[in-house]
Amino acid sequence: MMRLAISFLSQGRRLAALLLGVGCLGQPGLWAAEGLPGPFVTNQAAATLEELAKLDPRLARELEQLKIRRWDLSVNVALGAGYKDNVLLSHERREASPFVRVGAEATLVRLPQKGWSFAGLASWEDLRFTRHVAVGQEQAGMAVGELKKAWGEAGHVALRGQYMYLDQVLDLSDEQGIGQPLPVRLHALQPRLIAHRELGRNFFAEVEAGGGRYEYEAPVDDYWEGGPLGRVGYRYGRRSELSLAYDYNNRGYDSRQVTDAAGVAQGGRRLEFAQHRTVLNWRHHLDEERRWRVGMRVRVERSVDNGADYYGYWKYGLQPQVRYQQARWNAQAALRWMYYHYPVQTLAPGSGERYERSELEVSLRGELKLTRETRLEWEYQWEGNYSNLKYTEYQAHTVWAGVAWEF
Repeated sequence: MMRLAISFLSQGRRLAALLLGVGCLGQPGLWAAEGLPGPFVTNQAAATLEELAKLDPRLARELEQLKIRRWDLSVNVALGAGYKDNVLLSHERREASPFVRVGAEATLVRLPQKGWSFAGLASWEDLRFTRHVAVGQEQAGMAVGELKKAWGEAGHVALRGQYMYLDQVLDLSDEQGIGQPLPVRLHALQPRLIAHRELGRNFFAEVEAGGGRYEYEAPVDDYWEGGPLGRVGYRYGRRSELSLAYDYNNRGYDSRQVTDAAGVAQGGRRLEFAQHRTVLNWRHHLDEERRWRVGMRVRVERSVDNGADYYGYWKYGLQPQVRYQQARWNAQAALRWMYYHYPVQTLAPGSGERYERSELEVSLRGELKLTRETRLEWEYQWEGNYSNLKYTEYQAHTVWAGVAWEF
């Protein structure tokens, strides 16, 4: 699947923390419980306030006079600058440029009441390259909202909707069968229904169902996808967690055609994928104050197409992460490695050598709180794509720093 450029991934991490703050564990694509600030009132606390109000009407009137806000809105804006040495993610045509980065983010939270709560986030990021390169800008936007109904402390159900917009250079090798990165524009809509259940003191289970519509500008093909997911998990120690998830996803393209074993299109049938994914996720805090945290995500995926499986692949992934957090600053380092093996696709017609490739990404990120409303942010990212088709390989370095204000 696609990788979102620069710091747009950090917005996903903030969303995960936001949803955790109102009692949601988050979806597979998000690293839940990132430990970011956001101390929202829990369902249990809200229920306690309501019970106290029933027992003491005078207290209820005082609370009403205090006009406790049921809705909480926060807005962040950011301004920064950076440098990218391979804007097009190209093997040979390396174009480098400084850039100016502007971002905005808004979160809206509804205080839990009678088991109901809401959390939403909208964000936008705009990169403007200052040198004359083939791509003058990159943009990313996201809006997501979740309505949740909690059933005491035993579990909850939630309806989540997400819209995403991208105008970026992306590597769509696994998703579209395109060997080289290219500038694309994408609109994606992703609804999801989630049910969570606590199983005793430390165990939990979740089931999800949903899908998405992905619309690209030509020449990239549009598609629908959807399917179920199941997850079981175990919590221990200092808010540490181990979970195992499996999901099945069916993806159907609007116009891509199935192929034979040599990659020649066979008219009459549109291409579909059946995808089986298993993900083991581990998050562990090393100390009582939870300043140090390590994590690991292990992924195995089998994607099979409905033709001769020319586009089908096995995918293996490792994503270790370490983070240190203080009251005023935090820093984290992450590595992402993905390996793809194509059982049918060969390097050339008549060749016995199968196509394979790997992705490697290293990122370092930090934040320093300057004042109550202001923080300094920075990030360094290196990414590389390696393959036995040399013309598809590339490397890119990106670094940026900026200031964010919260209102």
